[in-house]
Amino acid sequence: MSSVATLKPRADAPRAAAEDAAIANPPPPARRRRRWPWVLVLLLLAGGAGYYYMTTQAPPATPTPVATEAADPVMQLNSFEVITLAPQRLSRSVKITGPLSPARQTALTAQVAGTIESVSARPGDTVIEGQILAQIDVTDLRVRLEQQRATMEATQAQLALAQTQLQSTRTLSERGLSSQSSLESAQSNVNALTAQVEALRAQVTSAEIALGHATIRAPFDGSVAARAIEPGQTVNVGGALLTVVDLSEMEVQAAAPLSAISSIVAGQTATLSVEAFSGQSVTATVERINPVAIEGTRSIAVYLDLPNPDRLFRGGMFTTGAIEIAALEDAIALPEAAIREDQEGLYALKIVDGVLVRQPIERGERWTTGNLIDIPSGLAAGDVVVTAPLFELAPGMRVAFSER
Repeated sequence: MSSVATLKPRADAPRAAAEDAAIANPPPPARRRRRWPWVLVLLLLAGGAGYYYMTTQAPPATPTPVATEAADPVMQLNSFEVITLAPQRLSRSVKITGPLSPARQTALTAQVAGTIESVSARPGDTVIEGQILAQIDVTDLRVRLEQQRATMEATQAQLALAQTQLQSTRTLSERGLSSQSSLESAQSNVNALTAQVEALRAQVTSAEIALGHATIRAPFDGSVAARAIEPGQTVNVGGALLTVVDLSEMEVQAAAPLSAISSIVAGQTATLSVEAFSGQSVTATVERINPVAIEGTRSIAVYLDLPNPDRLFRGGMFTTGAIEIAALEDAIALPEAAIREDQEGLYALKIVDGVLVRQPIERGERWTTGNLIDIPSGLAAGDVVVTAPLFELAPGMRVAFSER
């Protein structure tokens, strides 16, 4: 008997068939969902809610008024940009510099030769006129003086005798008892002896002067500035002894520009600042002007007198200052920046009731004082003028002063 194998169906046959079919025929890809319509809807809803809030909750806007005419601008000025004019003194000056020196100073020298016996003055000592400062030994001088006096006295005795003889001879000659030649000889002898006496008298005077010169005295009230001798030292005629200065009057030997020499004359006033006295000014007077320029420079020496009653200034101090060569009293003046010019000429901006006014002016000379220019006409005391170089300003503008 033949046997036939019987195939039993698989229990999961339908599931397997389905998987095989899926593999053989895959499903088409799923379509992507679109989301932007929903975003648009949300934005429209938010906009509507905002509009609703603005129209129901926000206060109504205040309408802006329409200006019918623009207001005039007001320029703000600072107080230092304007000036209230007042009469003032203007001057023009020439700058000078130079050292101080005592107006009176004497270097005492020996008038006679000899040995220094004593010195009673030292540098810095104050002395008065006639005070003894030093003494030269006078022994030789006294001997010489006595010799001259003795010789003169002897000659005077001879002269007296000759005069007596002359008188006798004249009497005899008048009586005819003496010749004319005897009379002339007697007269000649008297004349010779008279001349000798006069010469000897001059020698005695010279010896007395030499004796006086041995005592060194102060020539004037002042101070000892230098001492070149010591006791025991031998000096010759002309040897340096001491230097005495008078500090009550000082002299300034100032150097001025040669170009300004024609403007400087004696009697002009100078204002000076002295070294070591900063912040103080003193007044000096031009005394004289050197006719020759200082060698190697374009300057000329001008000598000024400076009173020093308190003896504060000392020789060698340096000064700077200026000589006033011209002046203008009660002048109205402006700085250069305040003077403007247009097609009509020179003018200044004057403030009248808060408005800038074009004020025509006449320009004068430039002065050293504040580097100002005098205004001969156009402005007066009390006028308020713009001095700052503000080119945006123009006549007719309104101005006000800033509180700063």
